Amino acid sequence: LLGAEDVTIVYRRTQKEMPARVEEVHHAKQEGIEVHLETEVRACQGRGGRYRTTLATDGGDTTVEHG
Repeated sequence: LLGAEDVTIVYRRTQKEMPARVEEVHHAKQEGIEVHLETEVRACQGRGGRYRTTLATDGGDTTVEHG
């Protein structure tokens, strides 16, 4: 992952609609990449190498922190 400690994929549609093969998504998850489907980014803030992202889903907002 080119040195990244945390990687998150945020996609606003379903996995079926994702322009990736099922195997690619499966391998990404095996490597520890978080995948959020049917989700949109509401806000992203970064400071000092740390990032906080607010994600919006039908169930409400979720905050993800990285760094």
